Amino acid sequence: MVGLLTACISIFLLLNKPVLLHKMTAAAGLSDPVTARTDSFYLRRVQPILSKYCTQCHDIKKYKGHLRLDNFLHSRYSGSHSNNVVANSPEESGLLIRMALPKSDRRAMPPLGLPAPTKSEIEVIRLWILRNASGILTEADFPDAPKPAKVLKTVPPIDNQLVFALRKPLSEAVLSVNAKYPHLVLYDTRSSASLRVTNVSLPAVLSDEVFQTLEKITSEIVSIYLVDAPLTDKSLKIMSNMPKLKDIYITGSKFNESRLVALVQDCRDLKRLSLDTHLLTDKVYDAAQEREIKLYGVGSGF
Repeated sequence: MVGLLTACISIFLLLNKPVLLHKMTAAAGLSDPVTARTDSFYLRRVQPILSKYCTQCHDIKKYKGHLRLDNFLHSRYSGSHSNNVVANSPEESGLLIRMALPKSDRRAMPPLGLPAPTKSEIEVIRLWILRNASGILTEADFPDAPKPAKVLKTVPPIDNQLVFALRKPLSEAVLSVNAKYPHLVLYDTRSSASLRVTNVSLPAVLSDEVFQTLEKITSEIVSIYLVDAPLTDKSLKIMSNMPKLKDIYITGSKFNESRLVALVQDCRDLKRLSLDTHLLTDKVYDAAQEREIKLYGVGSGF
């Protein structure tokens, strides 16, 4: 009985870890290795899109939501849920669904403030999934796929020494925040020292006390994306001291109208402000209009 129970538990665990299951069955000779051919449509067209928009948060280093999108096996089978990629069913595939959501939706990926795939790039992923999410089919098998964008110039390689030098002044402070609140602070790009703040992967509630830990790195924060964060005016005062802040998206906050107006007036680089609709009063609207800041009422189509 114990042996049978152990076997059942093992099967259950394997079924909930599909990447491990495929590796084990391939190692045992019970299935073919899950790999993509070098000339496959996946490697030529799909993986470059995933690398461009997704792997900053979903690679072997971060693995958010147990999802990796840096290789074929993990793109097909990893993730907290089994529907990340459902072969032949784009409409059921979480990867495609979340990419196609409007940016104001909290489930949209990549999150607000990050570059998002174009309609053509999303169509490439849709066609790939529709054709069995194959690692074998080549570009010739996808005659209707949008053509890749022409490369007008060569992107220079990242100067790692320069990046290190740019990030060094605040590197310890960034590490300190993330040690206590993992993934709360991210670098905006692989080659810059600019920072993004997001609670998408934060298990704890993002309160004023948590937000105060950002005070030492305010000089490099360019984007804030917070969902269900019960922040008050205490946090607005900290935001007002962020000289490079361009984009704010916050829901669930308890901000005062006068402090919001002051924020709009103080953040000289602010370009976009997305808040719960009831916070966007006439005074906030007028202050934003004067500064040519785009306002969005979350969930309202404002």
